[in-house]
Amino acid sequence: MKKLFSSAIFICFSVLFAFGQQEPMFTKYMFNPLIFNPAYAGSKEYMSVGLLHRSQWYEIDGAPTTQTFTLHTPLRNERVGVGFSIVNDKIGPSNTTGVNLVYAYRIPMGKAKLSIGLQAGLESYRADWTKLNIEDPTDPSFQENVNKMLPNFGAGFYIYTPHFYVGGSVPHLVEYDLRNNT
Repeated sequence: MKKLFSSAIFICFSVLFAFGQQEPMFTKYMFNPLIFNPAYAGSKEYMSVGLLHRSQWYEIDGAPTTQTFTLHTPLRNERVGVGFSIVNDKIGPSNTTGVNLVYAYRIPMGKAKLSIGLQAGLESYRADWTKLNIEDPTDPSFQENVNKMLPNFGAGFYIYTPHFYVGGSVPHLVEYDLRNNT
């Protein structure tokens, strides 16, 4: 139990050293927790499907739009949950689409359960700089469009009872330079 507690504390504090990435903007976290924390997979006793769409700043060109689809379920072995998520995020000239496979393992702790989750997937990042209205069109920073396919890895923990939950996660363990095609 000491090792388990120490591991949970380590995960919590390691988040303090994580770097910020370009993440989609969400307001209804409670409706799609699998997007943020892979440990949530299979935590319900049934298959769960989620579909969300968000458009910000309606009728403004380049305004952020985000769509998500998630599916997760416990397996017959009640300690394992699996799932996947698809996220599409468009902001101005850039578009990111990510697909992740998710695995979670649950450990009973009295009335509570501790779930440790991992995710792995791919993200497609595209930026079409020709859609921007820039002052100096000869600026080399905007001469070449960006098109990248990047691996993604994430991890998290989730402790829950029927009336309480707490968790933490790092949805992107690897940081990438998205400024150019190199």
